[in-house]
This record gives sequence, C-alpha cells and structure tokens, in this order.
Amino acid sequence: NVVLYDEQIDYKNIENAKEALRNADTVVIVGTSFKVYPFAALIDFANGSADIYAINKERVQAPFMKDSFIGDAVAVFEEL
Repeated sequence: NVVLYDEQIDYKNIENAKEALRNADTVVIVGTSFKVYPFAALIDFANGSADIYAINKERVQAPFMKDSFIGDAVAVFEEL
C-alpha cells in the first residue's frame, strides 16, 4: 500500500516493520531522505549487528550505516 502525506499509517504496519528490523541481518533503505516521520525513526529498531545500506539520489544520514550508494535505485541494483 501507499501512504500519502497527511494520511495515517496503520499501527499494525509500524509494529510489523519494527519486528522485521529487529530480526533482519541486512537492511537496504531505498529512495528516502530520512526526513519524514515516523518512517525515519524505524531505523532505530534495526538489529544492532545488521548491515545497513542506503540507495538514494542524494546522501542519506542514518545511524550505523555500513555503506551508501548515490544514484538511481534501478541503476544501482542493475550494477550490483
């Protein structure tokens, strides 16, 4: 589903995302500025030993990031 600005995010979806982050050993963040909450705060729930990567057209500042790729996500994934 898509959540537009000014729409509420289903609480269950946020809880499911937190649980997925706690259990993930790798997290890939694609196409975000990390400026919109509550999404931006979800990374705080990532497993402390998870490898965290970002793919975005501009540099993203996120805690505990292992690496980031600057560019179009389709091009980055094709290259990987």
